[in-house]
Amino acid sequence: MSLKTIKNVAGSWFGLGTNMVVGFLLTPYILHRLGNTAFGLWVLMTAFTGYYGMLDLGLRNAIIRYVARYRATDEIDELAKVVSTGVFAYSCVAAVAAVISLVAAANVQTWFKLSAGDAEMAHTLLLVVGIGTAVGMPISLFAGVLEGLQCFALVGAVQAVGTLVRAGFIVAGLSAGHGIVFVGGVTVGVNLATAAVLMWAALAMHSRKLLRWSYVSRSTFSAMAAFGLVTFWIGIAQVFRFQLDSMVVAACISVPAVTFFAAGGRLVSYTTDVVQAMAQVFTPMSSALHASGSVDGLRRVLILGNRYSAFVAFPISAILLLIGSRFIQAWLGPQYVSSQSVLAILIVPTALYLAQATSPKILYGMARHKTLAVVLFAEGLANLILSVTLARRYGINGVAIGTAIPLFCTAAFFLPIHLCRLLHVRLRDFLLDSFGYPILLTIPVALAVGLLDMRLPSRSWRELLEIVSVAALVYGVELLVYFWFVEYPQLVSRKTEPGVAEKISYPGD
Repeated sequence: MSLKTIKNVAGSWFGLGTNMVVGFLLTPYILHRLGNTAFGLWVLMTAFTGYYGMLDLGLRNAIIRYVARYRATDEIDELAKVVSTGVFAYSCVAAVAAVISLVAAANVQTWFKLSAGDAEMAHTLLLVVGIGTAVGMPISLFAGVLEGLQCFALVGAVQAVGTLVRAGFIVAGLSAGHGIVFVGGVTVGVNLATAAVLMWAALAMHSRKLLRWSYVSRSTFSAMAAFGLVTFWIGIAQVFRFQLDSMVVAACISVPAVTFFAAGGRLVSYTTDVVQAMAQVFTPMSSALHASGSVDGLRRVLILGNRYSAFVAFPISAILLLIGSRFIQAWLGPQYVSSQSVLAILIVPTALYLAQATSPKILYGMARHKTLAVVLFAEGLANLILSVTLARRYGINGVAIGTAIPLFCTAAFFLPIHLCRLLHVRLRDFLLDSFGYPILLTIPVALAVGLLDMRLPSRSWRELLEIVSVAALVYGVELLVYFWFVEYPQLVSRKTEPGVAEKISYPGD
């Protein structure tokens, strides 16, 4: 892996890590300050406004791809057209999102089982978060511009600062007696400020202005929309796959039950965020490789990208599967330990999918993601149907099962077969090269965690940290041995053997 790639991954992880640590610490604080109903409303309202991302018709991913492509080919005028056209399109989307927020806020009581007081709180919260999200849409795309320029470290640093500022205001506000509406206002305000800083940074990187009315181009929009429309359907599929679960729980069970579902599901989401933060660097990388016609480079991204994704996904998932109840009890309290069943149901198929997190990024970079859109959309519909059906009989566990079954099918069958066919890689070689070492290194970690879990019956933070520390030490030693005896010799041979470096060079070198 090149130094540039390592820097991008480190930057993504820094921003994400800050957000995860702050979120991990803030969640129990907010929950115990406000209660299950208010926290459940926060989950629902943020999930609802998260759907606004679909309104851009996939333009954000198109922006990342075309910025990376035109930067690689040094077509600055075309890059400026992409940015200017994107801002105009996002402004139109923002207007639609604002109208949706007004309509949704006026009808929130008819959608969920809420008391008059809770309905009023939900109405105000949705207006604050919804309108604020809409206002921020045109400037939020500049984070995508920076990602297309492969400036992930800068994005991560700015987002980390914003996360810390937001956390400080939330703690101060809740301590002073403010409620969930205040939390929403602070979140929106800091997000807007963070987006504005990223916008300034993106524009400052070019002596020529990237924002001009004359650069708004119908042909550029058509090209972006053609790529983005497929991504749009993938976005809808993602909503059906993951984001509708909270809505299903609220509609079929109750709003407080959303909190219990989220308690287990959020640990799975944290794992997903960690892996995806690393894998996202491979979208602009794949786009640049595809633009230069480097098929060997794309094959190498497929193998190494998924191997590194599995190096992260497998041990974290194994630890959560074995001692997830410890995490939940220490994090939120013993009354939420029952949520461990949701975690256990979701973590295995999620781990299989995350181990191949690079594969969809390659498809985006190559603009070959139509089949992915169809499969994910089918998975999302199956998820919705199964979740609604099983929720009535098995409660929140039924919703988790409805999500897990289609996800497993996508991860175990579609992704490996489709990518191997597309890049002409033997399936057996792909599976062994990508997942052999990650599985081998995860086994000792799982054994160590299982043994310590039996020997330390206490469920306190101290014992939990002891178990995690030992697991991290074991895995750290294993990774050092692996990189010294496997990766380093291969890197040396590629640099010294004539012709090989050009054929299979690391992306970004």
